[in-house]
This record gives sequence, C-alpha cells and structure tokens, in this order.
Amino acid sequence: MTIGEFAEAVATYCYLQGGSVTSWGRSRKHNHDVGGVPQSAHQYFRGADVVYDDKLLLVANPGNVDVAARLGLKLLAEGDHDHLQPMDWIKG
Repeated sequence: MTIGEFAEAVATYCYLQGGSVTSWGRSRKHNHDVGGVPQSAHQYFRGADVVYDDKLLLVANPGNVDVAARLGLKLLAEGDHDHLQPMDWIKG
C-alpha cells in the first residue's frame, strides 16, 4: 500500500467512523520520544493513531475492525486510541 493509498484509506475510515487522526508520520527521534516501537509504521508514514467522537467506539470495537479490514487496514487497540496500518505491513 502506497502512502497515498494509506492516507486515502485512513481518511475514509475516519469519515465512516467519526474518527480523527492524532498521529501519523514520525521521525525516528519523535517516534522514540513518544515510546513508539523501533520499526513503527509511523516512521514510514504507514501508521496512524485515531480517536473517535463517540468514545464507545474505542478499543478495537468489532465494527471498527470490520470497516478497517474492508479498507485494507489492520486496527490495533492501544489503550486510549486505535492504531491503523496497512493489513500487509511488515516491520522494517
């Protein structure tokens, strides 16, 4: 998935689910400073963190997971937000 395809999928996901992106691309230093994993998809502009207008949608709600998958995205619950990355993302 290209950066453009990823951005379009995330934008569509957020539109459908009432979400907002709080973090997208990161430099290695910024990724380290916020506690990101060493080969985070964020460093390749293929990771996005999302929060929702409706707080009940948080934490990998099954409906969110299904919508993400239909858009080629993998959804990971990360506490106070959900993380999106391409379904086929391979670390590094």
